[in-house]
Amino acid sequence: MKKLIMGALSISLLFGGFSNAPVQAETLNKTSLEVDTMSITRSYTYEKFYHKTESVPTILYYQDQYGWYGNLQLQNVVPYIWDPMYVVALYKGTLTCPTGTCPSPTSLKIEEQ
Repeated sequence: MKKLIMGALSISLLFGGFSNAPVQAETLNKTSLEVDTMSITRSYTYEKFYHKTESVPTILYYQDQYGWYGNLQLQNVVPYIWDPMYVVALYKGTLTCPTGTCPSPTSLKIEEQ
């Protein structure tokens, strides 16, 4: 989290301050990988910035090219310390792939519903 904040700070200072939304608005990280003989389960964490006037959804749905795979549950919402007009929402979820291969975190599409 410190790296993300420091990266956003340095990028923000480079481009003229904090007048715009955070430059790195979203990150998706694979946090663990458990291998099973029949399937693979991955745990994902996802951070997303929201303006204070926006409503923060409690569930985000994710998919890859084969269709819907599950959802990410809202875990926590904290103020964005470098700009008081934004909050950071932390989501967590798991993805089980019966075919034995899971999509990479960067290939997933995250949608609010």
